[in-house]
Amino acid sequence: SAVTAEANDGPFGHGPFVACGFYLDERPRIDAVRRFIVAQPARWAAVEAALAKAGLTLDPGAPVKRMPKGFEAQTGTDLEAALKRTRWLVSQSLTGAEIASPDLPDILADVAAGARPLLDFGWSALDRAA
Repeated sequence: SAVTAEANDGPFGHGPFVACGFYLDERPRIDAVRRFIVAQPARWAAVEAALAKAGLTLDPGAPVKRMPKGFEAQTGTDLEAALKRTRWLVSQSLTGAEIASPDLPDILADVAAGARPLLDFGWSALDRAA
């Protein structure tokens, strides 16, 4: 069917997916998340653990090559990879069968529930910066 063919190829050749998180492009907002990671390292570690438990991993996104200005003291620490990010997203591929299924809302809700610790962390970071 047309739905299945489109679902398999996706509009950009990547296939369909669901994503949750923060795709930020403004430096002050990116740095707000970074500052919160530094201020709350145990909470950030808990986010990463919760995502792993839910079977979700942070997408690689478009990390910067060097440690961002103002965060150089974190070079070589467990936080380095998180601080080099400009996006904090998780995604899950979807099949054509899942897209055409009446279970799609439940699938989307499950991904969102698994991503909730990341969402809560990011909202807290951005609320503090506002």
